[in-house]
Order: sequence, then C-alpha cells, then structure tokens
Amino acid sequence: MFFFKKQPRIEDMQPSEQQDNRQQDNQEARPLGTEALSAEIIKLKAQFDQFAELRKVINERFTRINEQVGELRGMIMDTNRSMQDMEVKTVKAVDLVEAVHPDKLMVDVRKQDAKIESLKANIESNESIMKTLMEQLKDLRRQISQFRGVDQVVQMNEEVKKELMAIKKVEAGVERHADKIEGIFMESQKRFQDFESLGDMKQ
Repeated sequence: MFFFKKQPRIEDMQPSEQQDNRQQDNQEARPLGTEALSAEIIKLKAQFDQFAELRKVINERFTRINEQVGELRGMIMDTNRSMQDMEVKTVKAVDLVEAVHPDKLMVDVRKQDAKIESLKANIESNESIMKTLMEQLKDLRRQISQFRGVDQVVQMNEEVKKELMAIKKVEAGVERHADKIEGIFMESQKRFQDFESLGDMKQ
C-alpha cells in the first residue's frame, strides 16, 4: 500500500526555507504577469493604430469637403455675376425696343424676371444650406477632437458620410440651377442681338 508524502507545514519550516519558497512563488508568478501585460500592450497598440488610420481617413474627407464647399461658393458667385450682367442687358434691351412691340417685349421681360427671381430664391436657399453644413462640419471637428475609442470613430465616420451625401445633393441642385441660368442667359442674349439688329435697321 502506497502512502502520499506529507507536505511540511509552513510553521514547521525554517525561516530560510520559507524565504526560498516565497522567492520560488514570485518567480513562477512573474512570467504570467509579464505575458498578460505584453498582450494588453499589443492589444492597445492595435487599437491605437486603427484609430490613427481612421482619423487619417476622416481628415482626408474633410479636405475634400472643404474643396467641394469652395467650388460650390465659386459657382454661386459666378451665377450672381451672370445674373447681374443679365439684368443690365435686360434694361438696355427695354430701352432699345420701346417702339418695337413694347407690349410683347414687356411680357417676355416679365417672364424672364420671374425666372430670375425664382432662381435667386433657389440660390439663397442653397447658400443657407451651405452655411448649415459648414456649422455641422465645425461641430463634427470639435467632436472628433474630444472622442475616445474605436466605436466612437466608427460613429463619427457614419456622420461624415451623411454630411457628404447632403453636400452632394446641394451641389447637384446648384448645378441644375446654373444650367437653367445659362439657358436663360443664352436665350436673352439672342433676343438682345435681334433687338440690336432692329435698332440698327431703324437708324
């Protein structure tokens, strides 16, 4: 019959034996703690790298958004200048054709004025939308400077996508209005040339 060897009690050990046992326990526990710490550091580094990459992507999108906003603003300014030129030419045309079917001409001019006023209202609406988008982008930047964690980065990325979609819709609306204005301008320019020809023939 076999008997298990009885382990000595700590109280029965000599002080030197107790110290050796404690050193052995510390040596066994230390590698486990180091491995856990290394794993945690690797995990944190991976999260930090992912966060840095997402932040880089978001900054690039902000750059593109700013470029698109600048282009949109330039289009609006060009449209306003074209409308001012059109108004000046309309006034000149009225002066030239006072004796040539003024009633019909006034009807046409009123139609053009109505179209211009409608386009002005649309442009003002687009400018208001652009200002709102700029404020939202500023708020988004402030939030990005304050957020922590990968989940929040993903959420902010979704918000940036929504802002980009809204800006693209505004840009498409402005392009449609610009095309309408260009058509009106070409039509008016043709009429003005006809009116000038009539004025020359009258002289």
